[in-house]
Amino acid sequence: MGVCPGENEIPFLAGRGIGFSPEDFLLKVVFDMPWQNVYVSIRYVVSSASNRSDTRPPPQIALSNHESWEMKKRGRRAMAGNSKPLAKYLPRAFLFFVISLCLLIVSCGTLNSGRGWGEDAIYPVELERIPRAAYHALLDLQTLVPAAGAMLFSINNYDQRVSDWATQHHPLFGSGGAAETVSDYILVGLYAEALGTALATPSGDNPKEWAYSKLKGITVEGIALGLTAGATNSLQRSIHRTRPDGEDATSFPSGHASGSFGAATLSNRNLDSICMPREARIPLQVGNLVLSAAGAWARVEGGNHFPSDVLAGAALGHFLTAFIHDAFLGLPPKKGFAVSITPAKGGAVGQISFSFY
Repeated sequence: MGVCPGENEIPFLAGRGIGFSPEDFLLKVVFDMPWQNVYVSIRYVVSSASNRSDTRPPPQIALSNHESWEMKKRGRRAMAGNSKPLAKYLPRAFLFFVISLCLLIVSCGTLNSGRGWGEDAIYPVELERIPRAAYHALLDLQTLVPAAGAMLFSINNYDQRVSDWATQHHPLFGSGGAAETVSDYILVGLYAEALGTALATPSGDNPKEWAYSKLKGITVEGIALGLTAGATNSLQRSIHRTRPDGEDATSFPSGHASGSFGAATLSNRNLDSICMPREARIPLQVGNLVLSAAGAWARVEGGNHFPSDVLAGAALGHFLTAFIHDAFLGLPPKKGFAVSITPAKGGAVGQISFSFY
């Protein structure tokens, strides 16, 4: 087999003492996800001792428009230092949790209403659902609390002070590189969980009806995540806030935070539709929020975002995904514990309700 055309070597591979036998063929695909964009780098190496008179490393062909970006990220992570145990084991434990959840959950046929999950999604649309879903999503504590937190961090330069402290001390993850890795794992894992829990929801026993209902329901949830990503990108370009590490001016709001909290919201909504003991469901839902918060904080430790960026992203992600899900999936009204705040003359009225079934 002849040598691949092109004699240019990638600088960071040169001089590394990498050896290949004449039959070696290496194909490597690298997926880097800095959010919203997937950078794909494909490299292949073919070497032939008979066609080369020297011992230099075989030629490298890099098919990527973002090689410099990848090299920069590798350099930052290589210089980050040792990570703490949390950073090493949290991603693996979380992926194991997601895979186990998807494999062990057993669907129970149909929802309590007798309809399948996703069966009434998209069409017909009940118009009265749309304003009601927007109202409840906006006044949900998972929207209001992080939004209020983002505003509080703008007081007395707390945003900059907390960011500086986090990037200097790395209290949870040990290094900026480890924090970035954890945030990526959590984001991808929560996306996987949202899809897995959607597939595990009860959509009937007829295979064709099940597949059609799943297609509609997953489409709604995909639109919710896509709208969240689009809104986040638009705000980042409009506000043009520089990141703490100065890498670019797309700091506010955080795309990792909006994506993680959006996926966690959908996963938790899906868990509400799955037949399982309440004692198992609630810890899973709380765990999703904790993991989302850990991923958001990791963006602060990594120097990618200020605290207000991730808090605003959390509020945006929950609001948009909760609104789209509740407005267009056609599920029965959510039961259980609910908190709402209603504006009134001279103030507001808080309401806590419980439903039993």
